[in-house]
Amino acid sequence: MRVLLREDGFMTTTDQEIPTAGSGSLVKRGLLMVAFGFAAYVALWGVFVLAALQLVFMLIDRQPNAQLKSFSRNLAAWLLDIVAFLTFGTDTRPFPFAPFPDRRSSPAT
Repeated sequence: MRVLLREDGFMTTTDQEIPTAGSGSLVKRGLLMVAFGFAAYVALWGVFVLAALQLVFMLIDRQPNAQLKSFSRNLAAWLLDIVAFLTFGTDTRPFPFAPFPDRRSSPAT
C-alpha cells in the first residue's frame, strides 16, 4: 500500500506497486529526482526573491502585489508537486511533464 498526495493537498492510499530496484524505470526516475531536486533548489531561491519583492511592495503600497501573490501561490504548489514526486508520494511527474499548477482559487488569500 502506498500513500499518495491528492490534488486538494490531502493524503490517500493506493495499492499501486512501487518500482523494483532492478527496473530501468527506477533508474529513469532517479535521474528525474536529481533534476527535480536541483530545480526545487533553484526555485527556493526564487521564493526568497519573491518574498523580498513583496516586502518592498508592502513598504511602498501597504499591500502585496496581486500578480506576485498569484505566481507565488503557483510556485509553492509546484514545489509541493516536486516534493511529492521526490518522496514517492506520487508517480506523477511535475511541470514540465505536467501542466504548471494554477492555484488561483486557493483558500489561502
